[in-house]
Amino acid sequence: MNIFRSGLPVLRQSAGARMEDQCVVEYSTGRAEQDPDTGREVEAWAVLFASRCRIKDRGFADSDRTIGNQRQTDGTTEIHLPWDCPDVSADQRIRITGIGPGTADRHLGKVFIIGTDHDLSDATATRLVVKEAP
Repeated sequence: MNIFRSGLPVLRQSAGARMEDQCVVEYSTGRAEQDPDTGREVEAWAVLFASRCRIKDRGFADSDRTIGNQRQTDGTTEIHLPWDCPDVSADQRIRITGIGPGTADRHLGKVFIIGTDHDLSDATATRLVVKEAP
């Protein structure tokens, strides 16, 4: 066993301690339902699991721009889940249900689409690149 693997439990515990946000991972049911607010037909989603998580914004400083009166950002957002969470895959989504003290208030209630699968066995967390859902 190499030195990294022997320290992996401690590193995973440390990564988990920094996950102060709360989220729900959802998958598409393949059906449609009526949106109660708009009355329009929308894709139906079901809960896969709820978990603690960590939201990390990357690269916003160099990619901010203003279009009209609205600030647009093209940075990358990552959501970290515990390393032993159930499998997740691209095209599932993550809904932010609670935020910790180090997370911007603007993330509360946001929905993100998972853009990458995670398949690292020696990871300290499940790190997913996500994009905000339209």
